[in-house]
Amino acid sequence: HVLLLLFDGFPFIATLFGLALHGVYYQFLKDFPFVNFSSPLFIGACVGLVVNHWLWIAFFREELQYRVTQIMAFFVPCVWMVPFGYFVSVSLGDNVLPSATHSGGFTGGGGMEGGGGGSSALKGLLEWASSQRDKLMSSSGMHASRDYFGKDR
Repeated sequence: HVLLLLFDGFPFIATLFGLALHGVYYQFLKDFPFVNFSSPLFIGACVGLVVNHWLWIAFFREELQYRVTQIMAFFVPCVWMVPFGYFVSVSLGDNVLPSATHSGGFTGGGGMEGGGGGSSALKGLLEWASSQRDKLMSSSGMHASRDYFGKDR
């Protein structure tokens, strides 16, 4: 990022925001491979990813001198690699993680933080969405008959 700022004249704000967002991604390493969907850090990283995309798309839209291949050569390593790398690594099954002795992956913030989380990011996300749906439905007096995996309750 810094070299692109210095030598290619990339915008200061977008470059600084990208560097700050990588600092936010770095904070995930403290609890890796556990990620809490309802934590301010996770929500901030998701919002930051969208804002980062918007900043860079706005820059490249105004700069007509870059070809699509050059833009993709920037986006892959500088914008997409770290967040997609995190997602793929926590999506792997527990038995292929280096710390295979405990349960890893995403946690939904619904009391699953102590090692009782799902075995993949998708399963963890679905369990979290299911618990949020159940909370909403129970507050309105309704109850779901099946979970997101199609199992009867």
